[in-house]
Amino acid sequence: FRRVLFRSTTPTALGCGGSGTCTITVYANDTAGNRGSATTTVTVDGTAPKVTITSPSAGNTSSTTTNFNATISETNPANSTVAVVEIDPGTGAKYNRSLTNYSGNWGYTNLSMPDDVYTAKFMIDDEFGQMNNTESVTFTIDTTAPLVTNVTSNDTDVGSTSQINITANVRS
Repeated sequence: FRRVLFRSTTPTALGCGGSGTCTITVYANDTAGNRGSATTTVTVDGTAPKVTITSPSAGNTSSTTTNFNATISETNPANSTVAVVEIDPGTGAKYNRSLTNYSGNWGYTNLSMPDDVYTAKFMIDDEFGQMNNTESVTFTIDTTAPLVTNVTSNDTDVGSTSQINITANVRS
């Protein structure tokens, strides 16, 4: 019995596809012309994790508390090594926050975000370093109420069916 070590190679070089199960057969011939073989099976993961952003939603909010949450579909989710949300305020420097895995729902909460327009980019990789950094959402935090001034009416003494015009200055 002797062990033969084959040169290191990739699944693709052995004829395996980009993802899925692949059977590898090793053949050996002896000096008498006899041939033996054995097989092994490997599972190839050639796909980056799928990321679905569940919050925040695109659009406007008046809350300074923001939840950053995503679900991840991955062959081996427990082996993901990087789960980060990159938060990019329109008027400042980008910063990253690590996401915590809560049974497949990855999240982070910021309790005090100032008014601004933000883009949150979710970056998740798997144990093989295949990164999905294509999912992002843009949202606005606006906690300032509009300023309403100079409210006037064309008539201050009207009947129940009278038409009146009301004007106001509104600044947001």
